[in-house]
Amino acid sequence: GLLLVHQDQTLPSKNTFVRHLKNPLVAKGIDQNQYSGHSFRIGAATSAAKAGIPDHLIKALGRWKLEAYQIYIRAPTSSLAVVSMSI
Repeated sequence: GLLLVHQDQTLPSKNTFVRHLKNPLVAKGIDQNQYSGHSFRIGAATSAAKAGIPDHLIKALGRWKLEAYQIYIRAPTSSLAVVSMSI
Protein backbone atom coordinates (compact mmCIF):
# COMPACT_ATOMS: atom_id res chain seq x y z
CA GLY A 1 0.00 0.00 0.00
CA LEU A 2 0.79 3.40 1.21
CA LEU A 3 4.55 3.32 0.76
CA LEU A 4 4.58 1.34 -2.46
CA VAL A 5 2.27 3.27 -4.80
CA HIS A 6 1.18 6.91 -5.11
CA GLN A 7 -2.51 7.73 -5.55
CA ASP A 8 -1.87 8.21 -9.28
CA GLN A 9 -0.52 4.61 -9.40
CA THR A 10 3.12 5.67 -9.95
CA LEU A 11 5.91 4.25 -7.84
CA PRO A 12 7.76 6.54 -5.42
CA SER A 13 11.43 7.32 -5.92
CA LYS A 14 13.90 5.72 -3.53
CA ASN A 15 14.36 9.03 -1.68
CA THR A 16 10.60 9.52 -1.29
CA PHE A 17 10.17 5.96 -0.03
CA VAL A 18 12.97 6.29 2.54
CA ARG A 19 11.69 9.69 3.72
CA HIS A 20 8.18 8.30 4.24
CA LEU A 21 9.70 5.32 6.03
CA LYS A 22 11.91 7.29 8.40
CA ASN A 23 9.67 10.24 9.33
CA PRO A 24 7.22 8.11 11.41
CA LEU A 25 10.15 6.31 13.06
CA VAL A 26 11.66 9.60 14.19
CA ALA A 27 8.24 10.79 15.41
CA LYS A 28 7.96 7.64 17.57
CA GLY A 29 11.49 8.05 18.94
CA ILE A 30 12.77 4.98 17.08
CA ASP A 31 16.36 4.98 15.82
CA GLN A 32 15.92 5.54 12.09
CA ASN A 33 19.44 4.28 11.41
CA GLN A 34 18.26 0.73 12.13
CA TYR A 35 16.00 0.82 9.05
CA SER A 36 16.60 1.38 5.37
CA GLY A 37 14.89 1.02 2.03
CA HIS A 38 17.09 -2.04 1.53
CA SER A 39 15.39 -3.80 4.46
CA PHE A 40 12.03 -3.31 2.80
CA ARG A 41 13.30 -4.56 -0.57
CA ILE A 42 14.32 -7.79 1.14
CA GLY A 43 11.00 -8.03 2.96
CA ALA A 44 8.94 -7.25 -0.13
CA ALA A 45 10.79 -9.75 -2.32
CA THR A 46 10.60 -12.46 0.33
CA SER A 47 6.90 -11.87 1.07
CA ALA A 48 6.02 -11.78 -2.62
CA ALA A 49 7.87 -15.03 -3.31
CA LYS A 50 6.23 -16.70 -0.31
CA ALA A 51 2.82 -15.54 -1.55
CA GLY A 52 3.48 -17.15 -4.92
CA ILE A 53 3.77 -13.89 -6.85
CA PRO A 54 5.28 -14.60 -10.29
CA ASP A 55 8.94 -13.71 -10.75
CA HIS A 56 8.27 -11.09 -13.41
CA LEU A 57 5.98 -9.20 -11.00
CA ILE A 58 8.53 -9.38 -8.17
CA LYS A 59 11.08 -7.89 -10.57
CA ALA A 60 8.65 -5.10 -11.49
CA LEU A 61 7.78 -4.41 -7.85
CA GLY A 62 11.42 -3.81 -6.94
CA ARG A 63 12.34 -2.30 -10.30
CA TRP A 64 15.11 -4.87 -10.64
CA LYS A 65 16.89 -5.60 -13.88
CA LEU A 66 17.73 -9.14 -14.85
CA GLU A 67 17.49 -11.63 -11.99
CA ALA A 68 19.04 -9.45 -9.25
CA TYR A 69 15.86 -9.68 -7.17
CA GLN A 70 16.67 -13.31 -6.36
CA ILE A 71 19.46 -12.30 -3.95
CA TYR A 72 16.87 -10.45 -1.85
CA ILE A 73 14.57 -13.43 -1.28
CA ARG A 74 15.26 -15.03 2.09
CA ALA A 75 14.36 -18.64 2.80
CA PRO A 76 12.65 -19.22 6.16
CA THR A 77 14.82 -20.99 8.75
CA SER A 78 12.19 -23.73 9.01
CA SER A 79 12.56 -24.49 5.29
CA LEU A 80 16.33 -24.60 5.58
CA ALA A 81 16.05 -27.01 8.51
CA VAL A 82 13.85 -29.39 6.49
CA VAL A 83 16.33 -29.35 3.61
CA SER A 84 19.24 -29.88 5.98
CA MET A 85 17.54 -32.87 7.61
CA SER A 86 16.87 -34.49 4.24
CA ILE A 87 20.50 -34.37 3.12
